[in-house]
Amino acid sequence: MAERNPQAALAKYNGAHTCRACGTALTKRPGVGRWPTYCPTPCRSGVHLSDDVRHEPGKGPSLWFLARTFLLEQTSARGWRPATATNYRYVLYDFMAHVGPERPASTLAKKHVEEWLASYSPTRSPGTVRYGIACISGFSAWMVENRYLRRDPTYGVQRPRRGRRIPRALDLDAIGATIRACHDVRAQLMAMWMCQEGLRCFEVAGIQMGDISKVDRSVRVVGKRDRERILPISDETWNTMVRYLEEYPTASGPLIRSYVQPSRGVQPHYVGKIVGEAMKAAGVKMAPRDGRSAHALRHSCATDMLKGGAHILDVRTALGHAYVSTTEIYLPLVVNDLRSAMAGRSYRP
Repeated sequence: MAERNPQAALAKYNGAHTCRACGTALTKRPGVGRWPTYCPTPCRSGVHLSDDVRHEPGKGPSLWFLARTFLLEQTSARGWRPATATNYRYVLYDFMAHVGPERPASTLAKKHVEEWLASYSPTRSPGTVRYGIACISGFSAWMVENRYLRRDPTYGVQRPRRGRRIPRALDLDAIGATIRACHDVRAQLMAMWMCQEGLRCFEVAGIQMGDISKVDRSVRVVGKRDRERILPISDETWNTMVRYLEEYPTASGPLIRSYVQPSRGVQPHYVGKIVGEAMKAAGVKMAPRDGRSAHALRHSCATDMLKGGAHILDVRTALGHAYVSTTEIYLPLVVNDLRSAMAGRSYRP
């Protein structure tokens, strides 16, 4: 059978080392003892991988090569946190250790995912298993999008059910102490966006000056999966934002900016870190993983809105939930109001 890649055929004839992903002849740098294993640049960026090689079983790049390319691309293009990249790496490496890192990606099927889950699930919680499936699903979707794979092998894989936890909201005293413990007006503005408007950390970091309307005091928020919503800005948040812009004036770009590079915004994890430090300083957060994080301010916003008589659909819109069932997890927190609503009745004659 004729070789599809003339460079690979020539390399075999000369006895040279070839790339494990595409078969291209490799060259060794002067002074380096070992030969490289893969091309120095992703093979799909050149002519090494044609469309027929990508889809033919047994051909194309290996899972290990594509996993490395996927992690590098997502970290640079989407700005993944180091912790997110590390978690994905652990899951992908565990998956490849089971199915074989040198397996061509085009041969990956649903049975391989199910066999991996059979060994992955028994020693892990349902939430960890769901996260592992999500990592493999994201990697598979990337391969399908780039035509390394015909179909997603995780489609139809049964995911374990995970019970919902009751959100941990803060009382008014804890929220007030957190805001007073903020070391500057920028930190106060971060906390205000979360407790008054119920924004997530990445939503706070993503607010642009062009998203704010000074006419009706509203803000355009881009949430998960790029879903947009328009929210009114509370008086406390507006006044804090005015004080912040007086100290750090700007007319365009990110609202909340970095002190080191004023032309750039801050990262979502930095918002959580700043608000979390204020909680520790105020004595609100006592220990790691105690449920009292920056996201607890968002829980407090939802709970206080429901206790104030807001309709659950309005709370869903404010929080940017895709489904009402997600907003319903806050209903157990208004049990005192439910008790008073159900009391005072008698059916005895």
